[in-house]
Amino acid sequence: MAGIYTMRDLATNAVFQVEVPAFVLSYPYQSN
Repeated sequence: MAGIYTMRDLATNAVFQVEVPAFVLSYPYQSN
């Protein structure tokens, strides 16, 4: 159970770390 939660937590952190900077970097291009 704990192992599954850890894997989900790592996956969530990985998605967060990838998508947030990508969104921030792409925002100026979308506004222009």
